[in-house]
Amino acid sequence: MGIGGMLFVFSVLAVRADFAGVQFTPGATLSHFPPGRLSPSLEDFVSVVYLPAEGFERQLAIGWARMDFAWGKIEPQQDVWVWERFDNLIREAHKRGMEVLPLLAYTASWAATEVGTKGPPKEVQDWEDYVEHVVQRYSRPPFNLHFFQVWNEPTRKAGFWRGETDEAWIDTIFIPAAKIIRRYGCQVVFGGWPVSDAQRLDYILEYHDAWRWVDIVDVYGKKVEFAIGYVVFEKS
Repeated sequence: MGIGGMLFVFSVLAVRADFAGVQFTPGATLSHFPPGRLSPSLEDFVSVVYLPAEGFERQLAIGWARMDFAWGKIEPQQDVWVWERFDNLIREAHKRGMEVLPLLAYTASWAATEVGTKGPPKEVQDWEDYVEHVVQRYSRPPFNLHFFQVWNEPTRKAGFWRGETDEAWIDTIFIPAAKIIRRYGCQVVFGGWPVSDAQRLDYILEYHDAWRWVDIVDVYGKKVEFAIGYVVFEKS
């Protein structure tokens, strides 16, 4: 059993912002609508990286903010957890009518191999423990997040993954994290695959049936400054 169709759509907007939007898989339940709205609108598919300047979200109908929930910031030392900054970011986004997409990355310095924070951890269990703590905390009230992105541009070619192979990222980072995310009833965003390496996307998703653990594919354009990109991902 393999991957069905993929549709990549990029719409250009004449605004100075960095967008990375997603379209939800068939049958998915959206986690957030503003009060009084019962169906999707533009802001459900438009996002920025980090919180925009206040008021900007209303001017451009921005509904999502993708934020780094960096392992090394949340767990700066093993079993030492720092939550206040991230709690406050989510509360601020919700107060302004936006939802948050946490980016789960990179390897904490104390857990890293000689490859560094963009490489695999010495112990996969340490990575799993970080993911478990984040998803457990933020998938429940009062935060109620339902979508979690695993890593960013996870390829050796892009430079955000420096493990031995791209396949090693699937085995040591993606599938372990995706299993935890699904266990909490949340959806998995396959993180920021660069269009510059698009020819390998199908192969990587087929590797060890990684596609079975994917709910949304997030794709980044190359040198596209003003774009919303969203993907329809079908599994057959």
